[in-house]
Amino acid sequence: MEYISRSNIAKMFGNQLVKTTTTDKCKKLVTWSWEMLGSLLIIMGSPLSVKSIKNIDECDSQISRNKNGQKEFTLVLDLDETLIHSEIERTSFLDEEIIVKIGENIEKYYIMIRPYAREFLQNLSQLFELVIFTAALKEYADKVIDFLDPCGFIKRRFYRDSCTKKDGVYYKDLTKVNQNLEKTFIIDNSLSGMQLNLCRNIFYLKKMEF
Repeated sequence: MEYISRSNIAKMFGNQLVKTTTTDKCKKLVTWSWEMLGSLLIIMGSPLSVKSIKNIDECDSQISRNKNGQKEFTLVLDLDETLIHSEIERTSFLDEEIIVKIGENIEKYYIMIRPYAREFLQNLSQLFELVIFTAALKEYADKVIDFLDPCGFIKRRFYRDSCTKKDGVYYKDLTKVNQNLEKTFIIDNSLSGMQLNLCRNIFYLKKMEF
């Protein structure tokens, strides 16, 4: 196995992205991004915490570097078990507690972010318009996304009310995000909700397990 370094990663990208279509380049970038984050996770001993934004100035600085106008390609991300894991009881001191009001009910959740998910969002936001599409309720999802993405790299959000429900399953119609599915990619831990759009740009990610 070749040592993972900045120079070798750059070499890999340069060698393998030559003479490929723009859509294929995007697919490789998405795949490699997760693979590299996974490799870093193994090398660094599987840390359970993620690097947080230290202050508002750092956040503003990252946003300013990301203002490159409208992106040609869209990357749709699932939320639960893809980017975060949530429980109704605390399982670790690293969990973040969020309070959600749904109707008249007040609910408490404990959130753990997938390691390096914030870095993933930051880096891929330079290449894609990032979108969350979740079957969760808006009240819950907004609280989680605000914690996950304090810098606002995620530009649009779709919730349960945007899904199509059939036989108890919530299906995600990607055409609501972008009519051009050739330029739309999705990462999800479940393929059951993808039956409305059987495109080739669906990436399956193993759900978070602890």
